[in-house]
Amino acid sequence: NGSCGPTATTAIVFENSMSFANLEVPTEPTERADLVGALDRTISEFVESSLEGSTNTLQSVNIPTIEGEPVGRRRLIRHLTSIDVGYTVVVLNLCTDPCPSEDEIVTAVSTIVAPSLTDETLLQEGFVQSGNTALQSATVTNA
Repeated sequence: NGSCGPTATTAIVFENSMSFANLEVPTEPTERADLVGALDRTISEFVESSLEGSTNTLQSVNIPTIEGEPVGRRRLIRHLTSIDVGYTVVVLNLCTDPCPSEDEIVTAVSTIVAPSLTDETLLQEGFVQSGNTALQSATVTNA
């Protein structure tokens, strides 16, 4: 265990993706931004909920890609059986001396966060409740 001084903050980055069936990805920039915003908000809500009562806080959620393409690109994503959405979650861990090692922190935070991002049933409910039409008609197939 390393000594972190009186307090230290460690950023833990999770990069992953989830797949959706029947997700219609809008080509219109505003509609696409609304879809990305709904994805971001829903993932944020699940992560924040999982972190309640811990020394961890959500710093950011980013949706960089849809089907491997940067979200800002105006390319038409053809209707596929499955659409892959990439996401990055950054969680900050605050510890006081003596702090666990970075590996121990990553393992501990992963244990807390991973279930909230892999429960397809709960994610599906969250996306349906997001208010976004594209997400309401889509199905999470692989989280």
